[in-house]
Amino acid sequence: MRCPQRRPARIWTPAILAGLLFANPAPLLAEPAKITQFSLEQLLDMEVTSVSKKTQTFFSVAGAIFVIDQEDIRHSGATSIQELLGMVPGMEVSQIDNNKWAITSRGFNGRFSNKLQVLLDGRTIYSPSFSGVFWETQDVMLEDIERIEVIRGPGGTLWGANAVNGVINIISKKAADTQGSLVSLGLGAAEGGAAVRHGVTIGDQAHLRLYGKETSRNGARGYASGSELDNDSNLGHGGFRLDWDKDRQDNFTLQGDAHRGRYTEVAKHLTLAAPYSETVSDDSYLRGTNLLGRWHRALSPTSDTTLQIYYDHDRRAGETIGQEINIVDLDFQHHVGLGDRHDLVWGLGYRSNQDSINNLQPFQISFNPDSRRTELFSAFLQDEIMLVKERLRLTVGAKLEHNDYTGYEVQPSARLAWTPSRNHTLWGAVSRAVRTPSRSESDFQVGLYALPFPFTPTLYRIEGSPDLEAETLMDYEAGYRFKPDDHLFFDLTAFTSRYEDLLTREIGTPRNMGSYWLIPSTFANNMNGKTYGLELATTWQPFSWWEWKAAYTYLHMRLHSCTDPESGHNKELGRPESQLSLRSMINLPHNLELDAWLRYVDNVARPSGYLSGGFVGVGSYATLDLRLGWHPKENLELSLVGKNLLESHHLEYVSEDSIPAEIERSLYVKATWIF
Repeated sequence: MRCPQRRPARIWTPAILAGLLFANPAPLLAEPAKITQFSLEQLLDMEVTSVSKKTQTFFSVAGAIFVIDQEDIRHSGATSIQELLGMVPGMEVSQIDNNKWAITSRGFNGRFSNKLQVLLDGRTIYSPSFSGVFWETQDVMLEDIERIEVIRGPGGTLWGANAVNGVINIISKKAADTQGSLVSLGLGAAEGGAAVRHGVTIGDQAHLRLYGKETSRNGARGYASGSELDNDSNLGHGGFRLDWDKDRQDNFTLQGDAHRGRYTEVAKHLTLAAPYSETVSDDSYLRGTNLLGRWHRALSPTSDTTLQIYYDHDRRAGETIGQEINIVDLDFQHHVGLGDRHDLVWGLGYRSNQDSINNLQPFQISFNPDSRRTELFSAFLQDEIMLVKERLRLTVGAKLEHNDYTGYEVQPSARLAWTPSRNHTLWGAVSRAVRTPSRSESDFQVGLYALPFPFTPTLYRIEGSPDLEAETLMDYEAGYRFKPDDHLFFDLTAFTSRYEDLLTREIGTPRNMGSYWLIPSTFANNMNGKTYGLELATTWQPFSWWEWKAAYTYLHMRLHSCTDPESGHNKELGRPESQLSLRSMINLPHNLELDAWLRYVDNVARPSGYLSGGFVGVGSYATLDLRLGWHPKENLELSLVGKNLLESHHLEYVSEDSIPAEIERSLYVKATWIF
């Protein structure tokens, strides 16, 4: 195993600034403003919808949930959703380079993590070709986000296949809450961008929001070379949201977005002559549109329906492969209370995925067939049973799906929540979830290595299999939320998970292709495993103007391959055992804000095809971000953000098919004007 050489951290200036946050700042403060407009108790009473597809209070839900609100977003200094997810316990967030990310929940991380469901205002944003998210295209205006609800653990009973280890539900503000205009400008060493938003009222019942955003990011620092890699990007977004509250019974939402951009990726191309690979810069051009409509109708005080339909078009044109995907999704849901004890939610769904692949360099990567249409049918039913009024609730439900890869799949769950008093909630859950195969596992071929054998070159190629089964999970969770007083809150979750039929790659029989030999490595379901862990989130408000938030994650993983024990061990290495996030938010006098965010990530080891020895160690690292904000006027905010201040550069992620890049220390200035 080769590990990166650790450099002495140059931390004096950041340490002095951070020290101000750990010392008692009271003597410096005259009349600081409150850190948020809500008390801790009000924040715990906030409404969430992701756990049960209906409105519940955060404190009482029977699930591991974390909420990122607008105050968290503003004080973080983050410029993307990806960065924000680093404050969530249970989440593993690794920056690959300046525009790509690997994000997962409870293990199994990768650029296309396939056990995580991600939604934006009810629209699924993972790619059906890879069952993962192209995070580089998710450049939402952070000022327009109301909250991000993150569920750790299975959510398949409501959200379907691929919601195995978690659900990220990004919820934007209603158009009525974004009236007037907003202009935002940001500039930094690694990135820069501009955004504009305008909201208007149409008549007495409708509100409209229009927005546009442009972001550019520079190339990252190469791990081996120390020079800047050619992997810069720029992306433009534009869109609208129209909300019409027709009357007390009916309200409608129509929203749409379009994006267009380019990113460059440094990749390895295989050849059958020495040196058998070459490093190239591939430009990919992106273009996409989506349109979503939602109709919500209140049938009575205890009954309502929601009908949603959306269309999503995405196109990527690269130098190695191009793809075009069209998705149509229809979803109906009915929520009804039956007497005093039963609260029922049921629904039906349909999705059509139509893709077309342009295999520009089939020797490197290809899909066969190059065009395919898949359909997904689903139905779910969930009942919340009040066993003891306002104290003990049992929630049982199941989702039935039919997909074109594995046929019928069932995902049941049972959840129990006990709230003996307003300051305590204990809950437990048992769930089954599945992860169905994708195109990249059934129809995919990608060359990984070319080897200089004595007489004839040999190509090592990953090949898909049409005979894959769904990966399955049985998960057991328990949690405890506790608010000992008005200033302190704890949220603890423990879990153990059993996985079956996990994907492996099995070496096949070599084939003589004439000018070279081919060694196939085919996907199969030959691995089982077990994980267990702890997740802790806590909030402490010693004063109204000072707030601390911490998150800790412990994850233990054991995987066993039926055919290659070393394969299971290698995958176990690819995750940090412990992670810590610590945030401090202080409101100073004279309309100043001082925020700090410290993260620690344990060491991992991942396979790398670019560095000798087969593996490169990603050493444990700590990052510190500092933000100084100033409001010279009520409608104007200026902020200075320093990111990754503890070291000049550090490594977070490597893989078999990418050149390792290091994330550098950077400064970022931002101005936001609301009028």
